[in-house]
Amino acid sequence: MKITAIFIRQKTIKSYFYLFKGERKMKRIALFLAVVLLVAVLSGCDLLAKFLKSAGEDVGKPDIGKPTQTDNKKVLKYTYEYVKAEYSDGKLILRFNSKDAPSYIFDDSGVSTNDPLEISGFDSNYKDMMIGTIGQDLNPIVFMLTEKGEVEYYEIHKGITTGSFEKGGEIPPDEIGETESLEEGLGEDGGGGYITVYAIDKDEVRHDLSPYFGIRNTGLREISIFTRDVDNITDPSGTLTSRYELTLWSDNSMMFTEKVLTLGNYMYYLGSFEIVDGNFETEALCEYNVRGTYPGSGQKPQEYEGSFRIKAESDGSYTITAVSGILLCEQSLGTPAKYIDRSDICLFAGEWKMQEEFEGIVWVYAVTITEDWKISYGLGPELSEWVDVFEGTLTPISQSGTGAECSFEMTEMFEDDKNAEGVLNLMYIDGNPERLEFTVNSGYRLTPDEYGEAAEFNPYPHYEE
Repeated sequence: MKITAIFIRQKTIKSYFYLFKGERKMKRIALFLAVVLLVAVLSGCDLLAKFLKSAGEDVGKPDIGKPTQTDNKKVLKYTYEYVKAEYSDGKLILRFNSKDAPSYIFDDSGVSTNDPLEISGFDSNYKDMMIGTIGQDLNPIVFMLTEKGEVEYYEIHKGITTGSFEKGGEIPPDEIGETESLEEGLGEDGGGGYITVYAIDKDEVRHDLSPYFGIRNTGLREISIFTRDVDNITDPSGTLTSRYELTLWSDNSMMFTEKVLTLGNYMYYLGSFEIVDGNFETEALCEYNVRGTYPGSGQKPQEYEGSFRIKAESDGSYTITAVSGILLCEQSLGTPAKYIDRSDICLFAGEWKMQEEFEGIVWVYAVTITEDWKISYGLGPELSEWVDVFEGTLTPISQSGTGAECSFEMTEMFEDDKNAEGVLNLMYIDGNPERLEFTVNSGYRLTPDEYGEAAEFNPYPHYEE
């Protein structure tokens, strides 16, 4: 039973004796004091607590002090494309939609799209969170806005491919001021448009965050293709030409291929690069991390790290020097080599085919695409003559990342008055140059699939005359 006492100053008691005399009056006083005591018990008697505290007793009230991270019970959530992010109790957790997640990012990374991924290092107090893309292609970045208006971030694709699962850094607050909110938007510069994230300060000034991620002011276009052809292989049929091709995208993706032009044999490397110093308008030093694969070998892709220097020459060509890592041409490390800027060529040049069985007959769909955007198309039963043969041109509507949208216009070789026109999409599946996704959006159907449905084509070298 909790016993609560109330203390009434002596002067106050004496005053009651002067006012109320006699036994009857004393009883009234006793009744009055009992009522006061009862009210004190029911009210918790704050006066007693103050008294006991002053006497040095512990009344169990916590010393609140300054807030700590554990005091921040706010739960922040954000969904973007294939990523769901949640921040609570000082932890940032990412979850992925395995159906939509790009396999070329997750394959061989050790990260499963079926498991949550915890990102460490976010130990401030946060009031908002968002995910946005910076660049021309999907490049999700988690942005965390602190109570002080500072912006911290984690680059999802870069982190997964490099095995880094901690906070990437923060935007210098002295350069963008105190941020009130974040939003995704479109930016423009001399190299064309791009998607970016803006930090909006208290004066509603929008600060483009792309410069802090190496997207702008580097002289790098949406897509840059550099090639070097060398006649360096001796074959009974004559001298064969090796092509070394380096493709760089504005989202810092990278692909390097080494192939024999007449045979189609090649080694390819996929990954990302970062500009360490300089810019592409003059000279830049870049570091990269890629996976190398020799198609058809059955070998597991190998990891490679290295660096190269690229210099723009006055005649429009480029000098590329492999500083470390893989050789980017027949030259040894440290030896400059001349490359030609071929950024206008079609990335999907080659001979491709797919097969589809219908009522017991295997039909072959064959497509040949040249670097200068010419296209030939053939359809016919396997081991038989072609039923349809078209030739014409592709007109690129856009080409970015590892995909392109094109309009096509072709004429039937057997019937001059029969034309094929429409719009199609080309894309390397998972960034693999051996798997071409061919999607007809409108016009003449070049595949057995419906409009908007993708068909997979594979290399189909023609050696017969």
